[in-house]
Amino acid sequence: MVLFIGCSKMETEDPIVADQTSPQEGQSTQMSAAESQPNAPAPSAEVLELKKSLTSPEQPQQLSLNWPDGKRFVYEIGIDQVTSAGNSPLAAAMDSKADQHFTYALTPHKDPDSGSTQLELEFLAAKLNMDMMGNKLNYDSENKKAAESIDPMYSMLSGLDAIMGQKLTMTLSPDGEIAAVEGIQEMYEKVINALPDAAKSVAQGIVQEDQFKQLIKYPFLPEAAVKTGETWNRTYTQVFGISGAMEIDNNYTYLGQTTQDEVQLNILSYDGKVVIGEDQSDQMMGVNLTMEGGKNTGIIRLDQISGHIVESDTSQEMTMTMSLPDNMKGMPIEAPKISIQMNQKIRLKEVSDVDSATE
Repeated sequence: MVLFIGCSKMETEDPIVADQTSPQEGQSTQMSAAESQPNAPAPSAEVLELKKSLTSPEQPQQLSLNWPDGKRFVYEIGIDQVTSAGNSPLAAAMDSKADQHFTYALTPHKDPDSGSTQLELEFLAAKLNMDMMGNKLNYDSENKKAAESIDPMYSMLSGLDAIMGQKLTMTLSPDGEIAAVEGIQEMYEKVINALPDAAKSVAQGIVQEDQFKQLIKYPFLPEAAVKTGETWNRTYTQVFGISGAMEIDNNYTYLGQTTQDEVQLNILSYDGKVVIGEDQSDQMMGVNLTMEGGKNTGIIRLDQISGHIVESDTSQEMTMTMSLPDNMKGMPIEAPKISIQMNQKIRLKEVSDVDSATE
């Protein structure tokens, strides 16, 4: 859940035009390790080290998600992002750093008659540290600033206060598709009412249905059982808060099994690319920004029994070009290329019975 970032435009439900030879969104193309090897990058040091602790199951594994009824899962997602214009004279205006942490809970309730599952999504806490254009901003929903110390930038984040403790209900069909989302409009109204007039446009970045859906979607799962070393391709749309959407095209590899903190896990690695659509450009500070694409790598640890994420690490690099503003055209200044480095970690903090879970 990326709410505020230093640059725009990156990864909404707006359609993205993909290469006609690519799989459609959510489509899976499975390949053997040998078939995928010619174009596969060398395994990272982290993957090589992880493989030392893995075992290979004798039978192919069906990786699927089956949320257990009566449990409450508390997750934390942390996002570190660095945006840089390198040695450009405009770097002081473009460079930024952001460290964001969000804590949320998922509580599934199964309907035995319909076979559907209702997932209650509750927002518990948020913490942000940002450094942009010389302005530093620190926000902690559990450690509020005194009213007299709040600056105009900080007041923009008061919308986050409005969603803490709020709940959405998402209904999953028996085949795992999101059939309905309840509570979005009520949440949006709370955020709008909490924000000062000058910052009300920020509400669309705080409350995005597609962004919240990402917290429960598992678009990377293969359609069939996989053996150790087997690779499959998945394409899907990734949402980046107020910044838009991009298509992700990843190759996933099943690495094997391990045990971590007494929990049995299935381990996946992946690498891929960020695919640019026809309209991946926007404006910031009066200049045009155009995305050029990027790449992804990561490791996913899944619970062997129910298939939910126990831990996930993602590294993403993207590049954009910036056209010079009108008042700088003709000057001996080259339009800068802007690099974006983002590291994201999702961690399952605790699992508890619904009756004993503390609200």
